[in-house]
Amino acid sequence: MNQDLDSRILNYGECFAMKFTKQGKAIYHLQATTGYVVPGTENSFSINVRKSSSKKGDEKQHTVTIKREGAKLYAEPENLEIDKNDVVLWHADNPEVHNFVISGDSGQIQFDSSRMEQYSVYTHAFGLEGEYHWQDAYGSKIGGVIKVKSPRCLDKKSQTKWLRSLDKQNLITISGNKVEPAELQIVTGQTVMWAIEKSKGISITDSRLLTSKECGAENPRKKPIKKRKK
Repeated sequence: MNQDLDSRILNYGECFAMKFTKQGKAIYHLQATTGYVVPGTENSFSINVRKSSSKKGDEKQHTVTIKREGAKLYAEPENLEIDKNDVVLWHADNPEVHNFVISGDSGQIQFDSSRMEQYSVYTHAFGLEGEYHWQDAYGSKIGGVIKVKSPRCLDKKSQTKWLRSLDKQNLITISGNKVEPAELQIVTGQTVMWAIEKSKGISITDSRLLTSKECGAENPRKKPIKKRKK
């Protein structure tokens, strides 16, 4: 399965994670479209952030699985207890779960997977080879290139080598307008992780999905998308 590269709408094979740095109770919603929803209505889920009891560097990661029942999305577990500075990761474990956004409010900060700010992480698995030029759909100057190449699995040895390579961590860090690395080469099946250290609210979006108006004058597409010849 191959999904579009676009953090504004999450799908199976993608993850969104966030570090909670302040105490308090966060209420969030799962929705099928972008745009902030006022917490407190039905179909809400909670994260209670307690005073940290662990040493610096011992922060934990908590996993929330997004599931579907009919047309309704829900989180499992529905209510989560974490320590300050712990990380919460949301993902779907079923291909039938698609098109979801995590939007919430802790009383001190608002958070939204479709418009990521600091202490956020987005991951995407690449199932097809090609050259992906990504950028921020909201008009900042950030962007980069992911070059995906299919391995030549001609025998059992090369196939085993490829399967082992799928666990490799491919990390891109974003701080303001700084992106490192700006270009990354991977093989099909590998996952890329974008770690947002500092941001006013961005997306990671394949430039082919954006209109010229969305790209904006301040963030033009610098290079055309290249397609590999079969």
